[in-house]
Amino acid sequence: MKARDRGALLLGGSAVLALFLGLRVIPTLVQGYATLRERTSDRVATLDRARTALGAAELVEDSFALAARELVALAPQLVAGETAAEAAAALTAEVSGMANRAGLRVVGLNGIPDSANATFVSVGVRGEFEGDLKALATFLRLVESAPMVLTVRGLRVLAVDPLEREPGPEGLRIELGVVGWRLSGAKT
Repeated sequence: MKARDRGALLLGGSAVLALFLGLRVIPTLVQGYATLRERTSDRVATLDRARTALGAAELVEDSFALAARELVALAPQLVAGETAAEAAAALTAEVSGMANRAGLRVVGLNGIPDSANATFVSVGVRGEFEGDLKALATFLRLVESAPMVLTVRGLRVLAVDPLEREPGPEGLRIELGVVGWRLSGAKT
């Protein structure tokens, strides 16, 4: 092989090698560098967040202690009972007692089931009562001022004798729901 041919082969091989490096190797290296740089910046950001969280650990512990105290303070405002049935029975007894104190006759009380699986679960009672307007107002005032947090839902009032043939206070048939909250335990 002549020196001229050898020079042409070296020049051609160098050009092919340069093109291969320029089109395949260098872009792969640049992309790898960019990925590595991005991962590094993500890890640095994670490390900064971890340092910030560790620095705020005392605040978080104080916040948790405050939340725990507030949760314990809520206990008297919740319906008693570890299970849904116990809570429904306790609410039924409470509503029945309020109706009797208000002068309403209890026609029927039924628990409203709630199968929610949460920290606070609603407990409901659907009731039918008979009485007059004064007894209804007294009952609603008792529900409002109860030590438990109770809500009246779906109040329906019907006149027993709409033509008022008999003298005296009006007779009303009252249907309503009363809902409270209980702290969900391990049993449901």
